[in-house]
Amino acid sequence: MGKDWAKGLTAATDPRIARAAAGHRGKRYVRRTPPELCRWPLAGVTTLPLAWSNDMAYVVGLTATDGCLITGRRAINFKSGDRQLVETYLRILGRKNRVKSHPTKTGGIVYYTQFHDSALYEWFRSVGLTPRKSLTIGALSAPDSFLMPVARGLLDGDGSVINKVYRADTRGRPDYFWEYLITSFQIREPAASRMAEIPAPWRDRASWKPIAGEVQTSAAKPPAVL
Repeated sequence: MGKDWAKGLTAATDPRIARAAAGHRGKRYVRRTPPELCRWPLAGVTTLPLAWSNDMAYVVGLTATDGCLITGRRAINFKSGDRQLVETYLRILGRKNRVKSHPTKTGGIVYYTQFHDSALYEWFRSVGLTPRKSLTIGALSAPDSFLMPVARGLLDGDGSVINKVYRADTRGRPDYFWEYLITSFQIREPAASRMAEIPAPWRDRASWKPIAGEVQTSAAKPPAVL
């Protein structure tokens, strides 16, 4: 049996590959050398616990909008035009991976990071994130207590804040303004009603109204840094 004998073979076409795959299936391998003793200059491990928390909910929201689960490689890619957002993404996860950049077709610059983490990859899949998410993603299974941090990540990833002063109120109240959020995702029922009932420290009064691809609220957008 020579070198590269298994090239092009799969578990479905070769019994030897199938037996080898079955022997590894369901197992989780632990590194012999602790990560802190490894001499990797910029690589790292995820220190954020793989469970729902405000930080993890925010990361899920960011990954659902600007992230990507790469098919077959269990790699996670996060890309944004805002370098600080990519750095925040890594900092929350506790990783020290490099932030790279490359030019866009329109002459701009996009920043990104990519790393392998099988455990985080599978946890993302368990809460609703999927590879090729633009074509396959569905509802995210976030608990009610973490809906606001998830929405915050979605807004920071694909949302924007627009301030508008209505002309009808400028005479009687020149200082009156209505701030609303326009997003590229939809918050549908019952999630919209559940979010409206959850107390949020950055929201005094708000009425969530899901309409054709956008969400309106009178609340100001929370700060981008946790």
